Amino acid sequence: MSRNSFETMNIFPERFNAATVFIDSHVNEGRAKRPAIFCGERVVSYGDLHENVNRFGNVLLDRDIRMEERVAILLPDIPEFAFAFFGTMKTGAVAVPLNTLLGPNEYEYMLGDSRARLLVVHAALLAPLLPILGRLEHLKHVVVCGGDIGGYPRLEALLQNALPTLDTADTSRDDTAFWLYSSGTTGFPKGTVHLHHDMVVAADRYAIQTLGIEGSDLSFSVAKLFFAYGLGNGLYFPLRVGGTSVLLPDKPMPDAVFGVVDRYQPTIFYSVPTSYAALLQTAEREGRTSLGRVRMCVSAGEPLPKPLFDRWLARFGVEILGGIGSTEALHIFISNRPGEARGGSTGRMVPGYDARIVDDNGTELPPGEVGTLLIRGDSIASGYWNKHEQTKKTILGEWCDTRDKFRVDEEGFYTYAGRSDDMMKVGGQWVSPTELESVLQQHPAVLESGVVGIVDAQGLTNPAAYIVLKEGLAASPELALELQVFVRENTAPHHYSCWIEFIDDLPKTATGKIQRFKLRRMSGKQPMASQQGQTPSQPIMRGNVDLDEKSQREDLPAISRSELGVQADSIPITTRPMTDVVARLERLTTTEERWDHLSAYVRSQLAMVLGVDDPSSIDTESGFFDLGMDSTAAVAFTNRLEVGLGHSLPATLLFKYSSPNTLVDYIVDEVLAQNADRGAAFEVGQAADTSQSSSQGASREALNKVKRLSDQELEALIDRKLQR
Repeated sequence: MSRNSFETMNIFPERFNAATVFIDSHVNEGRAKRPAIFCGERVVSYGDLHENVNRFGNVLLDRDIRMEERVAILLPDIPEFAFAFFGTMKTGAVAVPLNTLLGPNEYEYMLGDSRARLLVVHAALLAPLLPILGRLEHLKHVVVCGGDIGGYPRLEALLQNALPTLDTADTSRDDTAFWLYSSGTTGFPKGTVHLHHDMVVAADRYAIQTLGIEGSDLSFSVAKLFFAYGLGNGLYFPLRVGGTSVLLPDKPMPDAVFGVVDRYQPTIFYSVPTSYAALLQTAEREGRTSLGRVRMCVSAGEPLPKPLFDRWLARFGVEILGGIGSTEALHIFISNRPGEARGGSTGRMVPGYDARIVDDNGTELPPGEVGTLLIRGDSIASGYWNKHEQTKKTILGEWCDTRDKFRVDEEGFYTYAGRSDDMMKVGGQWVSPTELESVLQQHPAVLESGVVGIVDAQGLTNPAAYIVLKEGLAASPELALELQVFVRENTAPHHYSCWIEFIDDLPKTATGKIQRFKLRRMSGKQPMASQQGQTPSQPIMRGNVDLDEKSQREDLPAISRSELGVQADSIPITTRPMTDVVARLERLTTTEERWDHLSAYVRSQLAMVLGVDDPSSIDTESGFFDLGMDSTAAVAFTNRLEVGLGHSLPATLLFKYSSPNTLVDYIVDEVLAQNADRGAAFEVGQAADTSQSSSQGASREALNKVKRLSDQELEALIDRKLQR
């Protein structure tokens, strides 16, 4: 028996339920009136928390949710998350928090895979689920929080009517308490199964013994509760010591984050490197040098660059304690210590965890050599739900293969060296290069591609795709932009930003494997490679290619569908016929009508991205970033507009057209005219691929489409043709 298992058996009784420690104990020990959660104007005391956890448990029992059955939780960072999370556990059922940033396909997979019988969802997050709910055979109950929608029962009313007392289920320390979905190299999320004792181990070893968190601390986490990292930071760490947590349900924009810091004066601040960089940029611009009462900053989710560590410390006088954790380990297992932090280092082992650095044969390596990190500790998941082979590859007896490359020095400080399987962590999310390559392979112009993570000037990782085109096709800035749009359309939100560069051949081993380390060496240095001996007129740079005005107005170069052997429905967005949105706009007769209709459409898309219930409440004169837009939301918003308008938009769109009104002006003046041109071109091109008689019919329709253009659109079309 391992040392850690022996310790756990002595700490935990055989019959154990996590809600007893994190919820019930505070009332029993006289902390009922102490604040547990601040959220906006709401203050939830430990007594309130205890009562509502019990009420939620009774809501489940009233609906015959039984032990070990799954309860899916799709909520922002609000007190109801805590009610549902611990209320589920207290009944012996299994809580399954879901990422709030996903789309219908991901939710359908997770809800089906988990066989959740009940879903509690916020009204603002329900829309992506509506098309799929009828296909989920195991889902029997949907409860909505935060608004009346679809006739579903309201959580608030159910809680109010439920009993405030609840007997704790007779669970063991090794019963399943909750799952956290973690994406993997296959692109399919894995249900990572955690037990009732896991949170206590993580909280005691890391929060208490490593960070020194106390009951007097006020914790604030930028990382959201559905992440393993944020779940500890914002919920069970402070609950373990009788402390208080501040929850921010909104997007963690710098102004909002600093607003929480100023209003609530937290003492411990948790974030990720991407957010730290954004906060630092804002502070430098505004001359801010204080974090109030913050005594400790913590970072995880991706490696913390040393320049960022140094600049933060110089400006605020507070160290960022970088560390590494995982969904499988539940939280951080290697970390810097207060007063001993080293920039660029992940720190030392957290008490209660062990590590080995091994080579490809499993042989332990000496200090200074890079190898794969294996860890051991009693918060490690029992496995992946219904993924036996992947469980065997990750859980190696009492050891867990992190697939991270590390080295350790003689003093026991660990330094991150990359991913064993070439996964990239971008904005705290794992991104699989093979998944992006498989998407790019679907584009009719791409022969093959190699994707790696490259580091920008801030020290943060971004995906870069090196493209080999099919014979006879030439590289161009327009094609690079088209490929970026194609990636955005066919991948999850955190894959949107992608550099594109063209090369003649991918570097490979003798067995045909891509040598990604050679691609990484090219990062940012490789200009757009010549193709067929031709020298391009300008390089392909980062994913947000900023074309000049002329190249933005020109049509993308046509690629014959018959030459590529593809069907009409696989044609890239830039050569497709007009969308329903554009068709509706073209039926309007005046510019004013078009402007008003388009303004309403832009507001509706913006509301969906920002989580605004009433699109008409959006101030169209305000700047996008003043309305709460962040970089992730900006990409999602741009992607929605591209799909709706059938038009590639520049990645710098919201910087050039910084308010909804200026954006609508741009779309009316530029995009609609180009779409009209492309729609006619599509009809003509389609005709060229069919028989002469059908060609004549299609051509007549294309000519009719041109006839329907306004004078302004027709003039723009003629100008572009003359420029060629």
